[in-house]
Amino acid sequence: MERSRSSKLVVGIVLLVLGVALLIWALTGRKAEAPATSTEVSQSTNTQSPADTSSQSDTATITFTNEGFSPETLTVKAGTVVTVKNESDDSVQFSSDDHPTHRENTEMNMKTLASGQSGTFTAKTVGTHGFHDHINDSKVGTLVVTQ
Repeated sequence: MERSRSSKLVVGIVLLVLGVALLIWALTGRKAEAPATSTEVSQSTNTQSPADTSSQSDTATITFTNEGFSPETLTVKAGTVVTVKNESDDSVQFSSDDHPTHRENTEMNMKTLASGQSGTFTAKTVGTHGFHDHINDSKVGTLVVTQ
């Protein structure tokens, strides 16, 4: 009798975990798919200095390393094409806040980038936008878009 009760408990816990995972996938999967059409992913070996914190040109770069995003805060003008380079040992999924729904600025959301890959998006929405790695949401940064 005790064994049957514990088996039912284990099955119930497994079903609950699967249900939560499915819900998270459904909420984040739809949002990640829509902007993916405008996100270009490519292999890249070129590097640009991550020390640049503002851009006077039409392009800017955010580099993801094992330590996180560099620069942590980037200021660009509206219309700037932002490249996200993954120079870490792991994959990164560059996503706008808030976690896990990524609805603050969906133009920033990208597909997962493997180590060595990069992707781009055009910063269009003026304001201050938080971003993070969806895979490890403790890695964060801020994009400031000006007129």
